[in-house]
Amino acid sequence: AAGSFLAFAGVSVSIGTAVTALKSAIDTADQLRDASIRLGVGTEALSKWGYAARQSGTDIETLAKGLRILSRNATEALNPNSSQAGLFRALGVGPDDLRDLNTLLPKVADSFKQLEDGPQKAALAMEMFGKSGADLIEFLNQGSAGLDEYGNKLEQLGGVVTSETAAAADEFNDKLADLKQQFAGAGLVLAERL
Repeated sequence: AAGSFLAFAGVSVSIGTAVTALKSAIDTADQLRDASIRLGVGTEALSKWGYAARQSGTDIETLAKGLRILSRNATEALNPNSSQAGLFRALGVGPDDLRDLNTLLPKVADSFKQLEDGPQKAALAMEMFGKSGADLIEFLNQGSAGLDEYGNKLEQLGGVVTSETAAAADEFNDKLADLKQQFAGAGLVLAERL
């Protein structure tokens, strides 16, 4: 009996772990979809960059915050007389590179890879990526080749989130939220009657 109980407990723990992992994957895909819409970058690219960020000690949320500020700075840099334009020029990033984060981020990463680590690099990272910049230095130090390498590894692992997967995750979480709301509403009705 004890052996059967332990086997059942082991199966229960395994199922619970699998369900938790599945829900975490769905939440990550949903989060990538939201970030994709805000940033104008595909979920595939974001999932690859997110993997590179995690492998370099940060997370997708910090990366998304930094990319929002980078995008804003790039938009302001389209004015050639702005201070941001001068900053991007100093990094070797041209005006054509400023219009698309898929092009801009690898160029910025290549520039950061060449810079010497220290307070000036940290200050530049924070100027370009906001408060997230300091946390993204190791990510940026990979350069475009390193980011591509992480992206290729994620493809091999089967972890790239497609736009279809992200949309399905969003729909799943929306339906789950509706179901929770229905239960809460039923609980209120029952409480009122009691």
